[in-house]
Amino acid sequence: MKRILAGVLGVCILLLCTACNRSNPTNATEAVTTTDTATTETLIDLTATEPTETSTEDDLSTTEPETADATATTDTSATTDATATTDATATTTIAAAAAKAPSTKAEIVACFNTSMQKLRTEKPGYTTHERTIIGEDIYSSKTWLKNVAPAILRIAKGLFSKWTDAEVVAKGASHSNMPPYVDVKPEWIKSATCKESGGNYQIRLNLVNESVPVLPKDNQTTIHGKVLDRGVFNWEAVMDGVDQVGGIEINTFACDYSNSYLDATINKTTGALVKVTTWTSCQANVEAKVPIFGVLDASVPMVNETEYYDIGK
Repeated sequence: MKRILAGVLGVCILLLCTACNRSNPTNATEAVTTTDTATTETLIDLTATEPTETSTEDDLSTTEPETADATATTDTSATTDATATTDATATTTIAAAAAKAPSTKAEIVACFNTSMQKLRTEKPGYTTHERTIIGEDIYSSKTWLKNVAPAILRIAKGLFSKWTDAEVVAKGASHSNMPPYVDVKPEWIKSATCKESGGNYQIRLNLVNESVPVLPKDNQTTIHGKVLDRGVFNWEAVMDGVDQVGGIEINTFACDYSNSYLDATINKTTGALVKVTTWTSCQANVEAKVPIFGVLDASVPMVNETEYYDIGK
């Protein structure tokens, strides 16, 4: 799947380069009229991430004795096919999970890791698509930029808020593009919930908040990159966006990630993943040197939502 981060970044930097839009207000108005109706459903509250069901959560600030057990359960490699030992461990864990739902954070994380190991081993196939939701609370120290941002934002919603075309990964093909690429560690998770629904477990892993003042070259150096990947900015993606706009020099590009999560539906009898959704919530803080306008800044909230569904169908 072609990553859409670069395109989204291009739009964000266009918030810093509004000369072209201001010099041609007719075209901008027409674009807003065209996309406004189609994107009404994308006005999503980017802060509404807490699950509505009642479930057990652990406080990250509390030292948890079960963390060591979770680490021992999930210490196998997540980037290659599982070994026979992993298969045996997964079978035992799945059987135990079928008898009793995981309740503590460490148990829930271990249950998810085991299901991911099973998926990487069996390669059942899945379908995926993604979208990017740009928030409305855009800030800039330049008043005029704040004033024109809403119109550009509505155009951006039309460009990126729709789901991308579905991509099908066939059974037996490489499943390496489905994160997380490593076993999730309990310390990366702020809280975890598990709800039984029919024959499935509905699991949510709420990630710890993370500030990244300097863009990494590799997503895997950040917690969000390890667990979610989609929607996580890195230097290459930023430079791709800059190249699309042209003439821009990035001074700073910092990211604050908060309220991000991973949802998983797991068959509680077999331990097989049914569906996975990643929600990466980021405040991108950009300062750039722009031709004609000089140094401009913008703080743009955005979310990447990616679904992996029809697993094993």
